[in-house]
Order: sequence, then structure tokens, then C-alpha cells
Amino acid sequence: MSVSRIGPTFGDELHRAGIGGTPISWSADGAIIGREALTRAQSKTLDAVLAAHDPEARPAVLDAAYIDEHVHTIEDVRALLKMMLQGLPPIRR
Repeated sequence: MSVSRIGPTFGDELHRAGIGGTPISWSADGAIIGREALTRAQSKTLDAVLAAHDPEARPAVLDAAYIDEHVHTIEDVRALLKMMLQGLPPIRR
């Protein structure tokens, strides 16, 4: 399964589904890298997470831990700045 976009809550969704920390990565355009390293069960779980994923969803509150975990590239910085300029979500210090 593939999606056209992956938003900032995807990593948290993977953790909630029990497959956070698996050897996969993803890009904002929906590419999943490393799926071949997953077990069949993990791959099915990933498909379920992708099917339910809303790329427009935003975390309730940004904090330093969220930024440390999710902001790594210039595209991530741009997405974070866009969210801040739109006023959502609030940033907790």
C-alpha cells in the first residue's frame, strides 16, 4: 500500500500500532523505505496505519521532544514553520 502524502503524526501512529522503531523510513511524498526488513505481520500493520493515516493531522502540542524526533530536514523545518504561522498547534516550552 502506498499513500500520496505522509504527515507529521505518522511516526506517532507507528508507535501506537506497535511498530515504532522498526527499520523503515518514509518521505513526505509517501515513499516507504525498508519495508522488506519487516515481518509479514509488521507489514500488514504498516498497511493498516497507512490506510488510516491523515496527512493533515497535527500533534496536539509541539514540545522539544516532538521537534527533536520529527524535525530533521529543511522540508521538516518548512512544515513546522507553516504549522506555527497557521497558529496550530501551540508550542509548549
